[in-house]
Amino acid sequence: GTSDHFLMISRGASLTALGSADMPIVLTSNAPVGSRAPRDWRGLVLLGGGPTQAVDQTVDLTTSTDDLRGQFGGGPSAAPAGSCGELSHVRVEFAGGRGNPTDSPSSALTFAACGRDTSIDHIQVHRGSDGLGLIGGQPFLRNVVVSSSAGDGIEWSGGFTGSLQYVIVQHRAGGGTGLAIKGSNSEGDPTALPVSRPEIFNATLV
Repeated sequence: GTSDHFLMISRGASLTALGSADMPIVLTSNAPVGSRAPRDWRGLVLLGGGPTQAVDQTVDLTTSTDDLRGQFGGGPSAAPAGSCGELSHVRVEFAGGRGNPTDSPSSALTFAACGRDTSIDHIQVHRGSDGLGLIGGQPFLRNVVVSSSAGDGIEWSGGFTGSLQYVIVQHRAGGGTGLAIKGSNSEGDPTALPVSRPEIFNATLV
């Protein structure tokens, strides 16, 4: 991808991306090798209809807030099941937003309101602006590596109640200015339901 390009999986759709250890699926910058950098392109965004603090939230990626393709979330009473797809041995590189408050989501790889039937195993986010973004929903992510982010490694908000297991976040020396892990519920209302409460097992922060 280049500039503002992104791959968005709309609510109701799903992505199946099954690589292997020897042949991972790589989503990366179109810039020449050696000159690639965070924010070269916007990244991969998967949208679902799982539990969120509001119904029909909109990501700031499409040209209009009336564009239904950018909506996600079914509100606090939405069913926790549901799938945004299946990803295995996938790497997202040199992606993410522009690093300002109106650029949401800014992560290189974002899961917004994805249900617990979403299958995420063996993924890497490398040299993103922010690495992995989790907004609402209840997915279970296993074998996750986030390396050399310019900002935060893993960030959640909006009532994220999923799980992560076997996680490594590595900030390069003198590189990223953000945090390895940053979690919040809602800046406007810290008591908004569902309250963010992820479960994290076997995590290493470097």
